[in-house]
Amino acid sequence: MKSINDYLGHSAGDWFIRVFAQRLRAKVGCPGMIARVGGDEFVFVPNQTMSALETESFARQLRMMLECSVLIGGEMVSRTVSIGVAVGAPGQDTASDLVNRADQAAMMAKRAGGNEVAAFSQDMSLKDAFQKDIELHLRDVIDSEALLLHYPPEVDMRTGEISAVEALVRWQHPTRGLLLPDSFISIAESINHAGKLGRWVLRAACADFSKWRSDGLARNVMLRVNVSPIQLVANGFVRSVAETIEEFGIDPGAVCLEITERVVVSDVENTKRTLDCLKDVGVEIGIDDFGTGFAVLSHLKSLPVDMLKIDATFVRDLGT
Repeated sequence: MKSINDYLGHSAGDWFIRVFAQRLRAKVGCPGMIARVGGDEFVFVPNQTMSALETESFARQLRMMLECSVLIGGEMVSRTVSIGVAVGAPGQDTASDLVNRADQAAMMAKRAGGNEVAAFSQDMSLKDAFQKDIELHLRDVIDSEALLLHYPPEVDMRTGEISAVEALVRWQHPTRGLLLPDSFISIAESINHAGKLGRWVLRAACADFSKWRSDGLARNVMLRVNVSPIQLVANGFVRSVAETIEEFGIDPGAVCLEITERVVVSDVENTKRTLDCLKDVGVEIGIDDFGTGFAVLSHLKSLPVDMLKIDATFVRDLGT
């Protein structure tokens, strides 16, 4: 709805909602209850029993009908429709339970790309509970002893020597065990903690690296640290990197900051300015997951990139 409001005005958005509601009422008929629960969110409760298969089939028909174009002020406007379905048992599930489950299913439909129908499942409930658990406790875990770094090595296949290590964060969760980054990085970004988490990783990695070198280790090893998109656009990021490296007495040339392809294509000009400033600090720059379909080689011509990590999906079938 935001695009309609921004482009055609709020009166057009209100008109679209009215037409949407009329179509919904026409499709479902009089039996049952229709309620608008948010800006562009509706709930439909049938007054007759429907099986899970019947409910999903009806939801798909509803989606196809609702996504048809609407004429507003001479403009033909259409929007995608994401529908979440929940089926309950009388005497066991409350109305609140069902609305919550349908909302979870609708969110799953949106995450799948939108314009989809998703039915609530127990697996969906477990995933939602896991995400809420991570979101609740992640706020307090940064800077605590629950976070730790693992350092998988890069090995020169010709000599067998370790040429680099990559600092990868782990979370020793009190009840769920050791969690890998995929479990909580995206959640950290969603609650605006990615910058704080990224700063912790850089400081902890530099502290470890400095200690190794003071102990006579890792003299010819590169330290690789991942940088989130949030960090790259944050004010003072370059200064923070320079101060951290200087604090631990590390040669900047022994540190490589890795960004993902999607950061490059999202804003090439601003990315280039930040990377140029990081190169002035003396660190190396790497692009991770290259070959996943976002960037093109022409982008690299203007960026101060020292190395690429080709994504495994790009090379997995080369042998065949």
